[in-house]
Amino acid sequence: MRRRVVVLALGLCAFGVFLTRGAGPGPAPTPGDSRPRPTNAPPPLTAPSMPSLDARDPFRFAEEDSAPPRGPAPGVPVAVTAAPPAPPGLRLVGLVSRGGRLHAALAAAGDVVVAAPGDEVAGYAVVSVDEEAGVHLRSQDGTTIVLPPPS
Repeated sequence: MRRRVVVLALGLCAFGVFLTRGAGPGPAPTPGDSRPRPTNAPPPLTAPSMPSLDARDPFRFAEEDSAPPRGPAPGVPVAVTAAPPAPPGLRLVGLVSRGGRLHAALAAAGDVVVAAPGDEVAGYAVVSVDEEAGVHLRSQDGTTIVLPPPS
């Protein structure tokens, strides 16, 4: 049994020497040897040819029309409606539900005030509070301002 183990070990060593025989860098150069060693370097790469001007542009998805985009037809009036500006220093911060009623959290002059319909904030009376329509305010001169709901 011992003899088999020794023979097997010698066989594995011989096999290992056989496998590593050609894997090394080769013999070390002698001090008097000045000739260059041959290398197995790949051939130098050549520059790729430039693509033609008719090549596909990967950043363009479709052909662009040379005509400018069409606007509204000439002579047709375009209705422009601008929302009335919010009062300076007054903005809707959020909506609060208290006691089953919806209240508006308004920022006025650096403070946050929770107001219900009928309350007055910074000279404006809160007319209505709605989650979709926002908050309707009435100024002292009677103009109505709508603060849109926060997004």
